Amino acid sequence: MPQVNLDFATELSIASRTCAAAAAYAGRHGIQAWQAFKARPPTARIQKFYEGGFQPKMTRREAALILGVRESIQTDKVREAHRQVMVANHPDAGGSHYLASKINEAKDIAWKDQEPVTLHFNLIEESQQIIGSGILA
Repeated sequence: MPQVNLDFATELSIASRTCAAAAAYAGRHGIQAWQAFKARPPTARIQKFYEGGFQPKMTRREAALILGVRESIQTDKVREAHRQVMVANHPDAGGSHYLASKINEAKDIAWKDQEPVTLHFNLIEESQQIIGSGILA
């Protein structure tokens, strides 16, 4: 009978040592994988914005690149894109005053072609109302 207990104890000892070795090997592999994961270069998790230098005079293309939109875009979408980029780069939140001024300039350039058309139609409507009311007669 003691012989059987000795064999069982030996088998239990071998099994426990094998499990400990497997756990150590898995732990070592896990640590190496974690270190490799931490060492990888960071990836952008948000929308990628324009990363280039600025031209002396901003063009419509550069304004669209800064705002992250197409060159032909509606005014309300320009406003939303400007808000998103400005939130990410606002001077009060640690952003640069220079970048904020360039973002505002990009918004002005993007709106430049759209506002005069609206203003032109408003002036025509107002002049028709004035002529129709007899003020100029």
